[in-house]
Amino acid sequence: MAPILPSISTAVELRELLSDGCTTLVCIDIEGDHYNTSEIGLAICSHLDPLKAEHSYASFIEENQISCSTIRIQEPTFQHQRHQEALRFGEESYDIDNDFQSTISSHSQFRDATNLLLVVFDSKAELKWASQSCPDLLGKFTAYVDVQRLAANASSNVNPGLRRSLHALGLTEGVPLWKDRQFKKPHRAANDVVYTLAVLASLLSRPSTAVPLKIERSPKPPKLFYGRPWPQRCYPYTVLIRTFDQTPLPYELDTAGKVYHYFSPFSPISAGTGLTHKDSPHKQQLSRSWIIFGTQADLDTFCNSVNHTTVGGGKRIIVESYYIPGVTLTSEERKAKQLEDGERIREERRRLRLLSDAPVCS
Repeated sequence: MAPILPSISTAVELRELLSDGCTTLVCIDIEGDHYNTSEIGLAICSHLDPLKAEHSYASFIEENQISCSTIRIQEPTFQHQRHQEALRFGEESYDIDNDFQSTISSHSQFRDATNLLLVVFDSKAELKWASQSCPDLLGKFTAYVDVQRLAANASSNVNPGLRRSLHALGLTEGVPLWKDRQFKKPHRAANDVVYTLAVLASLLSRPSTAVPLKIERSPKPPKLFYGRPWPQRCYPYTVLIRTFDQTPLPYELDTAGKVYHYFSPFSPISAGTGLTHKDSPHKQQLSRSWIIFGTQADLDTFCNSVNHTTVGGGKRIIVESYYIPGVTLTSEERKAKQLEDGERIREERRRLRLLSDAPVCS
């Protein structure tokens, strides 16, 4: 049974614990996809001075003598590995470690420590994983500190993100803005443990009378649909997206999430495709999708800017607006329109399943 670690929930309590100089900080982060952890980020140090705005993360690691490493515990998926951010700290690990608990426990700073403090950002994920995967290792710690909770205490954001906390504290060297595509790439665990320690060091150095931090809130994820959203009176500003030659949509637009994020500069509120989870292996054959806007102005801007443009390998995109200004559908007409759209979606699914059942030509 996994031990229940006491939590250090305030910066004052943590300063008192660190004042004796006998506590070793062990920061752990896990990364992976589809709920499968593929790598562990590990950073260990015995003292923590804050990262000054004019200094780099390299100097922060050197001054605090932080030992940083990546432990790979299983192969990441190809897509995850292809799109993940670059490793900034420590060396890349290519070999699978089947006994990562021993690897961590045998680390000299870990082995020789008299008092081990576990440091995480968002304890819910890391502690759940540790209690299931390495309860014996978890038992070696005397307590844990959730840096996300400390950041929340220092701001009005009850659930701050790691990178947004870095920007709020001015620790931006090499950290992309959230409008940058690099910001949304899958993270590397070794990068995040160093970022977590940098946030912790900065929070510990803030006076109790400091002005609360302004950590921007992450936007709520959009509600995506299987098929076109309906009823139309709730989502009147809907656009159908297809290719000019009726061939499958390009890779960049073959899921509702990709459609939403690809056209995010036009401020959509949602998107949908004819795919269900069962059809997802055949998304390369998807021929149409829908995107929804909150206002007529956003819809018109999108149609005027995107219609007859090319996406992914030169495929020409056609957009068809469902919105007819000045026309109010009767309940019968609305129902007929919904039935027509429903049949379109069912036809798309039947076509995809027929493709999957067709014999493969050698």
